[in-house]
Amino acid sequence: MKVDDIKSFIKTEMPKTFSAHHFITKLMEKDTELYGNLLCKYKNVTITQMVIGKYLSNYQRLLGISQGNMCQPVKSQNILQKPSKCAIWIQKGKH
Repeated sequence: MKVDDIKSFIKTEMPKTFSAHHFITKLMEKDTELYGNLLCKYKNVTITQMVIGKYLSNYQRLLGISQGNMCQPVKSQNILQKPSKCAIWIQKGKH
């Protein structure tokens, strides 16, 4: 995943505050090839989601986002419609 492409995707496709699950769902809808390649590489939906979440965390400064719930991950439904913990992200400078 290229930082500039993901940063642009976040700016144009994501609301100011979004969950990691929302980001992954939107990424699947808008860039099925990228998500499919990641899924093929990691061969497991859960691992692929963890890799994407770690990517957001590792590159948050370059992506212009910050984690909104650093102490307490929220529970939401993942792409398999199962409740699991995930991070909330906030875009810097977006109103």
